[in-house]
Amino acid sequence: MTPLREWKLGDFLFPAILTTLFGSEIMFALIEILVSLGLTLTGTYSDDRLDAWIYGDTNMSYFLWSMALLGHSGLVAWVFHKLGYLDDVFRVGRLSLPIFGLIVLGVAADFFISDLLDILFTAANNGQIPDTVVEGMDTEVSWQLLPGDLFWGAIAAPIEEEFLIRGVLFSILITRGWSVTWTLLITSAFFAILHVQYTIYGIIPVFVAGMIFGLLRIWTGGLAAPIIAHGLVNFLISTLYLVGL
Repeated sequence: MTPLREWKLGDFLFPAILTTLFGSEIMFALIEILVSLGLTLTGTYSDDRLDAWIYGDTNMSYFLWSMALLGHSGLVAWVFHKLGYLDDVFRVGRLSLPIFGLIVLGVAADFFISDLLDILFTAANNGQIPDTVVEGMDTEVSWQLLPGDLFWGAIAAPIEEEFLIRGVLFSILITRGWSVTWTLLITSAFFAILHVQYTIYGIIPVFVAGMIFGLLRIWTGGLAAPIIAHGLVNFLISTLYLVGL
């Protein structure tokens, strides 16, 4: 079998298109079909009810979208397993008490830098706090929706994004001879760009978070640490917002 480092960029085209571009669409379509079938079988189907289940601000909607993300990650893992390269793109890495301390330090650094950026952006915007979320793309955060929000933000999204970015993309770039510095910058930029719900004022802090998660990936040799850090950041963002901090 050809080592991953000897693959040409074109060799990744088919699995990349299948899993990244179409994989998520397949999972979202499957979720919609299953929900429609369930509502039909229970005699409660309507377009409004279907939209409420899938696109409404409900715990069920968060759960369904989370399952779509995890299903997409499973599809990507299956494709690379069939290709014989899953071990190259998914490594757990080291976990120990000092590394957990490193994770906490990374999360604290992310919040400190984000707060510093908020101060700078506000000063540059004539003292007005700039919008970080694109109009119409903000989501409701409440104690009632916290279970779904945390399942999405602290579990599903970190697994999906870290596997695809710090796992697949990171490993491909490194094995193709890209330097650690350029790999860190490119994966962090890609991570930031994926968060289309944010304005430039929100994307820059996401880029910083991506750099921190990438450093954890490098220092620990795997994805466990960045997944935990990513989940912890999202957990704290949601819970601290609700308690007014």
